[in-house]
Amino acid sequence: MACVTITIPQVVSSGAVPGTSASPGFQFGRAGDIAAGTYLQVVATVPTNTAGLLVPFTGFITSAWTTNENVNTYDLKVQRRVGAGFVDQGLTLSLVGARLIDALFAIPVVKGQELVMLMSTGSGRNVQAGLIIEQSP
Repeated sequence: MACVTITIPQVVSSGAVPGTSASPGFQFGRAGDIAAGTYLQVVATVPTNTAGLLVPFTGFITSAWTTNENVNTYDLKVQRRVGAGFVDQGLTLSLVGARLIDALFAIPVVKGQELVMLMSTGSGRNVQAGLIIEQSP
């Protein structure tokens, strides 16, 4: 059997729009019933306000999603750690009377920022969420 080489065209960005996608993206979650004021967790059930996820390169958050067990209404805010506090990153994912939502964004991020995710309003059960960050060359 002969090998076949597949060539994938390289996408080159001007720096003003996204380029290469992050993989596998960032994932957050929290088991059980949660309410406004709760930070979602990452690996090993660490709440993101304790230790968030580091942005691997300068780029843009281009996509965000959330699912949960029941039909609920809540807002998830992406924040970044600044010293001992948190500042909104400019992305709010709003789920209204549904189980899931995904949305497109173009929110700039900088390599080394520590991102956290907060349920700022509403409530949900067994909430999962994720972000895709794309790089600017």
